[in-house]
Amino acid sequence: MRILYRYFVYGLLLAWGVSGCAKNELPDLSGEDVDLRLQVAPSIGNMQTKVSETPTGYQFDPEDAIGVFATVSGEAPVPSNRTFNARFSYDGAVWSAAEEVYWPSGTVGTPCCLLAYYPYQDGVTSASAIPFGVSIDQSTEKQMMANDFLVSRTLADKADRAITMEMSHLLSMITVNVAYQSDHIQDVACSLKIDTRTQMSVDMTQWPAQFTVSGATQTLTPFPLETPSGGYDRSWSVIVPPQSVEASVPFLKVIYGSQEIPLPLNKTFQSGFHYSVNLKLGIEGELTLEGISVSQWDETITVNNGRVEDLTVYNTGDVIVYQEGTVADPVVLVVTGEGFIREQMLKNGYFEQMARKGLDYLFNAEPYKTYRHYFTVYIIPAISNEEGVGDWRAHIQKDTYFGISTGESFSGAYSIYDRKPELFLKEYCPDIVNGRVTYDQVPLAILANDSRRGGVTSSSPAGAAYAICPLTPGEWISELDNIREQIGEEIGVTIETWPNVFLHEVGGHAIGRLGDEYWYDNDEKYIRNYISEHSWTVPMCLNLTCDPSPTSTSVYWRHMIGDSRFPKVGFYEGGYAEYGKGIWRSEKISCMIDDRPYFNACSRQLIVERIKKLSNEAFDYEDFLAKDVNYDEVLDQLQSGAYSNDYGKYSRRDLPVYPLREPPVLLKD
Repeated sequence: MRILYRYFVYGLLLAWGVSGCAKNELPDLSGEDVDLRLQVAPSIGNMQTKVSETPTGYQFDPEDAIGVFATVSGEAPVPSNRTFNARFSYDGAVWSAAEEVYWPSGTVGTPCCLLAYYPYQDGVTSASAIPFGVSIDQSTEKQMMANDFLVSRTLADKADRAITMEMSHLLSMITVNVAYQSDHIQDVACSLKIDTRTQMSVDMTQWPAQFTVSGATQTLTPFPLETPSGGYDRSWSVIVPPQSVEASVPFLKVIYGSQEIPLPLNKTFQSGFHYSVNLKLGIEGELTLEGISVSQWDETITVNNGRVEDLTVYNTGDVIVYQEGTVADPVVLVVTGEGFIREQMLKNGYFEQMARKGLDYLFNAEPYKTYRHYFTVYIIPAISNEEGVGDWRAHIQKDTYFGISTGESFSGAYSIYDRKPELFLKEYCPDIVNGRVTYDQVPLAILANDSRRGGVTSSSPAGAAYAICPLTPGEWISELDNIREQIGEEIGVTIETWPNVFLHEVGGHAIGRLGDEYWYDNDEKYIRNYISEHSWTVPMCLNLTCDPSPTSTSVYWRHMIGDSRFPKVGFYEGGYAEYGKGIWRSEKISCMIDDRPYFNACSRQLIVERIKKLSNEAFDYEDFLAKDVNYDEVLDQLQSGAYSNDYGKYSRRDLPVYPLREPPVLLKD
C-alpha cells in the first residue's frame, strides 16, 4: 500500500567529489592556490528523493538537474564566481556537468560555502532571486512531486574529497482528507480544487532560504491518492508556496456533484511543513473541518551506503504539533516520555512513533474521534540519561527525567518526584506558557519506556492529571475469574496492546475524569452512601453511583435508562476498582473495565461535557445525541455472523481479560 507520507520520509544525498591528477600524480597542494574540480559523485546508484517511484523507492529521473553555487565562506554568490548556478544533471546512474566546475580559488583547506537547489532553473542571474512556480496541474504523482523545491547549504573546507550536502524542503505540502458522512455520497462525485498563488522568488543568500510569493491566484488540481488516509474516503495532496490564507478568500473547495463548496480557513502554511486538513462531507453538501494535523516536512536526511539516516534529534522541550484544534479554545493535551534516551529521540524515531501510536488509538475511539477537532495536542520530548525506569524492588534508581521507579507493575506501586510533571508542563507547554490555559486544565500522558504491565493516573480535585503508561507488549490472557460474576459467563473482555491502556488512562481518567468500573470477584461492599470524588471542584467518577434509588441525584445516566437509543444502559453492580457490592455502573462492559475501544453511553456524555467545559462551550444534550456513536467493535460488530448484540453468543474463553490495575491516585492541591 502506498501512503503519501513515504514521499516525505526519504531524502537525498548529494556527494561532491573532486578530481584532478590521478592519485599517484597529485602534488603537495598545501599553501598553494590550486584548481580542484567539483563533481557530483553519488555514493549509491539509486538516489532516493521525492521525484518518482520505483520498486526500490523514490529516485531522481534521468535528465533531472540541480543548480550549485560555490563561494569562499562569508562571500555572497555573484555571476563572476567560478561556480555560479552550475548545472549538474543525472543520467540514471551518475551526475555530471556539461562544463568543468571548480571549487573557489584558494588553497586546500579554504573555508567554502556550497549552495544547491532542485530543480535547476536556467538563466539565473542572482542567487537571491531564483524563480520558481508550482504547476497548476498536479493531478499525477510525478506532476505533483516535480514541484518539490529542495535547498541546501553546506560549509566545507576545500579538499580533494566528497562533500555531503543535506537538502530540505522549502515549500508546503498539504493533504486534504474527506470522510463521507453517509454511504449515499458517491466517490466519483467528489473532487478538490486549491486556489493559490503559484509563483515565487527564492533567496539562497540568506539561511534559512527566504522566499517571496507573487502572481495572481490560480486554481490547482491536486493529486488524488489511490489509498486515502486512514479513516477517510478520499485524499488529495498538493505542493504550494508557503502562505497565509484567510476565511474571506476561499483557498480550498470541495466539488460535490454540481456543488462547489468552499471551506473558510484561517491558516498559515509554513515552509517545510506538511499539513493534513481533515474534512467531513454531509449528504446535503455540508463541509465540516474536523481538524488540521501538522508535521515537519523539512527533514535533514542522508542516504549513505544504502542506509537512510534522519539526522534531526529532538531536545527536551521541543514541541511537536500532533494536531491543532479548530475551535476557538481547544483542549490542550500533552504527551511526553520517561526513560527515552537521545538515540530514541530521532525525528520519526521510536519515541515519536510510540507517542503517535497512542494518540492515534485515542482519537480513533468515540467520542474522541468525533470531537477530535476540539483538541490541540503536543508531543514534547523529555530526554533521560538512562533508558527505562527504575525498580525499587532491586534498589535500582535510573537517571531519568521524571525519576520514575516501580515494582512488578505500574498499577499504583510507583514513585515519582512529586512536582516534576507540573514543572514540566509549566515550562514547556506553549499554551500554559502564553497564559491561555492553566496547569489544572492540561492532562499529561507520560509514556514509560518499560515493558512491565499496568498503568496509573494521578488526579487532583482541581482537575490536574497525569497518566503513566508503560509500553507493555500485547498479550492475551484467559483468566476471567476476577470479574465473572457481574459480567456473566456469556460476556467477555478483551485487550490488544498498550494503546488500550493509554485509552483507558488518558482518555478515561486524565481527560474524562471517569472512575474504574472493574472490580474483584468478592463480597466486599462499598458501605458509604456517597462517592467523595463527586464533590471535587472538577468532579470525578460520575460514571459510578453508590445510590441507585429512584430519588438519587448521583445516577448520572438515569435519563438514558429506557431510551431505545441506549439499549445497553441499566444498573450493574460492581466497580470502583475493588468492590463487588454496593456500587453500580451503567453498562455491563466498557473501556473502564477492560480497556476496549468503547466507552459506555454515560461515559461518552461525561467525556463530551468535559471537552466542552475545557473549550469554554456550553454542553447541549441534543447536539450530543446527534453526534453520538454507540458502537462496541468487540461485541457489536457484524462479521460473518460471528458477532452481534446477542451477548449470549460469547464465551469467556474467546474474549480474554487484561490484568486489573489500581484506581487513580489522589493528588493534593
